[in-house]
Amino acid sequence: MLVNAIWDFDGTLYDSYPGMMKALGALVTDNGGHFDLAALYRTTK
Repeated sequence: MLVNAIWDFDGTLYDSYPGMMKALGALVTDNGGHFDLAALYRTTK
């Protein structure tokens, strides 16, 4: 039986942000869109 759980959605235990941005970029470009990683970091981080 699970009694406790640790949820870390970025930054406390592991910085998953770069991986999430890479996946988003692949999704956008694979579907014909333009992805500017630097602009995304400036507006979301």
